[in-house]
Amino acid sequence: MKKLFNNYVFNFALVMLISYLVSRIVLKDNGPQILLMIKRLDTFSVFVMIFCAIFYQLIIGKIITELSRTVKKDYSLFQGFVNATVAGLFQGITPSATGGQFAQVYVFKKHGIDFSDSAGILWLDFIVYQSTFVAFTLLMILFKFQYFIGTYREYMGLVIIGFIINGSVIVSLMLMVLVPSVYRWISHQGIDLLVKMRIVKDKENSIKKLDGKLAEFEKGINRLKSNGKLILRLIILNVLRLLFYYSIPAICALLLKIDLTFELYIDMIVLASFVSLINAFNPLPGASGGMEAMYLVMFSYPLGNYQAVSTMFLWRLISFYFVLILGIVSFIGVKYGKKKNKGDSLCE
Repeated sequence: MKKLFNNYVFNFALVMLISYLVSRIVLKDNGPQILLMIKRLDTFSVFVMIFCAIFYQLIIGKIITELSRTVKKDYSLFQGFVNATVAGLFQGITPSATGGQFAQVYVFKKHGIDFSDSAGILWLDFIVYQSTFVAFTLLMILFKFQYFIGTYREYMGLVIIGFIINGSVIVSLMLMVLVPSVYRWISHQGIDLLVKMRIVKDKENSIKKLDGKLAEFEKGINRLKSNGKLILRLIILNVLRLLFYYSIPAICALLLKIDLTFELYIDMIVLASFVSLINAFNPLPGASGGMEAMYLVMFSYPLGNYQAVSTMFLWRLISFYFVLILGIVSFIGVKYGKKKNKGDSLCE
């Protein structure tokens, strides 16, 4: 079973199957009305959707470019964009988005950045993004807590759990920064426990891998500490990244000619952040099924059923399926655009 879920073709087929089933379910009772709404789209709307998908990946690409230039000064925005789209592809077709960073290491190798430096770049990216994500969503929760606790009381528990899980990641990272020796001791004790539970078989190899990751993390932290301007740029870019991503449902509503007030726009940003929090650890490739379900739960109240389903289709097209297409094109370009090297073996 593990081998099956590590198969990219199987995962892609699984995503398509779940998407088909979700579409059949949501269109079963109200299909004609929903399709009538979607038919409102014109050619300009399609171009806007494609632009949104590309622009979001450009923001991520810019973040990757900024980080990559700390080790390779001539790393271009186009290379960063390609890296971002390939990561989006493999995040979308692997369980819990685990394949994204492996794919990025492969792309970095093709772009002339070795494994050690690429691991440091990915650590930096994760640290800044995760910190910004937790801070951003905390503000979203606090901003309209009273309203949402009254309207979505039965789902706020899931939102809080999602926030705690993501927040615990930041606490762990802070512990690694402040007292690395204590974190190492705790981690080694955890491996000992897993060995006793027969979950981990090779203790020495597991400790070696863990210590290697901690060394890369410390290297990344030291690089951040020495560049305050870079940290500020990364935070601003990540805030823009999150704000734009959470604005996509509102953009979809505008394309479908749904009346949108500024207050509703703000509410939709908050709701979109809740959808992401709840699905942050969805194990299915692309968080398929869970993302659609929670979107409909959150957005049906302010938009109405037909409008929520219609915007959900456009939202997933922009934020997921178009990204897969961009990623496939980029990956083909990376893999076959230049002469093969040892890095190719990572994806064969």
